Amino acid sequence: GVFATARGASTDACFLITESGTRRTAPRPPYQSGYYVERPQNEVIVMSGLEPMRARAYNPSENTWRDIAPLVRMYGGRNYDSLDYQASLGCVGGHLVVLGGGIDESREPLMRRMDAYDPAEDTWSRLPDVPFTSDMNGLVEVGGKLYCFGGYQGHQGPGSQHEDARRTFVYDPATRAWTDGPRLPHEPLVNEYGLKYISAFERSKRLCIMGTFSLNDGPFSPSLFLAFVWDPTRETWDAFPTPPVVPEYRSVSQVDGHVVAYGYDSAGEHIFVLRPGSRNWAEWDIPAVVDNAIPLPHFHAVRIG
Repeated sequence: GVFATARGASTDACFLITESGTRRTAPRPPYQSGYYVERPQNEVIVMSGLEPMRARAYNPSENTWRDIAPLVRMYGGRNYDSLDYQASLGCVGGHLVVLGGGIDESREPLMRRMDAYDPAEDTWSRLPDVPFTSDMNGLVEVGGKLYCFGGYQGHQGPGSQHEDARRTFVYDPATRAWTDGPRLPHEPLVNEYGLKYISAFERSKRLCIMGTFSLNDGPFSPSLFLAFVWDPTRETWDAFPTPPVVPEYRSVSQVDGHVVAYGYDSAGEHIFVLRPGSRNWAEWDIPAVVDNAIPLPHFHAVRIG
């Protein structure tokens, strides 16, 4: 199914959407925004961006919310728990991972920091610093490893992939080390905010990347919305089908082989679902009750049963 929650804290309404219907969940706790939403295990973790950081976990099977342990990141004698809007969040090995994020004077020092949350123990642990500057990157788990890509183009830190927009990094939890991943097939297009809006998901234990790419380096390069799947044996990218509508904003999540892509364009909002083994995206209607209750929704794939 698909979990829907608001990005801002203006409403506590949340919904679970399936092919057979939509139901309202237990209300989100007060003052909880949903700027960051991830699913490390069966629960969906919703995190705010600004101080004080609020984070709760929603269990779709039990229809309950719980507080999670706070993330403590000391710098200069102060705990900078705010992720602001520069953090990168993802999941690997059943753990929630936070890269970078910070506000004011803490932003630069925290750009290489990496923390992990264990839902089973309700504890945070610090992992080795990343070998690049992280700034609003995309993260996706593929084959038990964490891939990092994209991000904010305006930051030009040494060793960052922003020196090469096609560069990716891979984190292996077994070795707790980062290595270079496959270079993207084309240069990602940068939007007016300096962000490379590309998304990724896993397909048959392979990395799939989807977004708008510039097809050459010239000043009048054509830009197309494309998707590719990485073949590690041949070390090459193969074309992959994209949703039939090209939305301006995109987010992608997945559960049990089902991929959920969300976005909006001039015609409205769209949800597309890719089933296991299929190469055809099916559009799901966004129920009016969800559209009316949540002004700017965040959709995420969840396991309901």
